[in-house]
Amino acid sequence: MVPKLVVEKERHNGFKPSLFTVEEAGSATDLFNPAFYHSPNGFSFYSPSAKLLYLIKVRQ
Repeated sequence: MVPKLVVEKERHNGFKPSLFTVEEAGSATDLFNPAFYHSPNGFSFYSPSAKLLYLIKVRQ
């Protein structure tokens, strides 16, 4: 099963977005710290784990 990426904003850290991965509702989460780099031609997404692949979907 591919984990879901969840964004959460909390008051204690100034509403800074935190990313978590979850596998199913009610399960434990893992804090996820990716890096995004923007350029004129697009963007790059760097994961903290080279063994994991994440799919980014655009909402329509």
